[in-house]
Amino acid sequence: MRALHDSVLRALAPLAATDGSAAAFFTLPGEPPANAATVAYVEGFVLAHAGEHYTPHLSAGVAREADVRRLARDHPLAGVRVTPVAVAVAHLGDLGTARQVLRRWPLLD
Repeated sequence: MRALHDSVLRALAPLAATDGSAAAFFTLPGEPPANAATVAYVEGFVLAHAGEHYTPHLSAGVAREADVRRLARDHPLAGVRVTPVAVAVAHLGDLGTARQVLRRWPLLD
């Protein structure tokens, strides 16, 4: 994951821009634009969370804390092997959500 992360950073560095706006984010007709906090977070993301600050992780969704604690108690994940099946590039929406997949590359046959 670290090697992939580093190569993606190098490849995308020439495309980096500053002073972005909510217009750069994906929205469906009638949806509000991305909020200012999301725009600022995305603009500062690489500096704050990439390179030496990168920590590979798995995002599995949103849940109530009590539900997560119950799941962790009843279904411990120790020893679980996670195998990614694809890598994708997505157009971000508000709150940094992957709203529109632009390209997907399968990793397994």
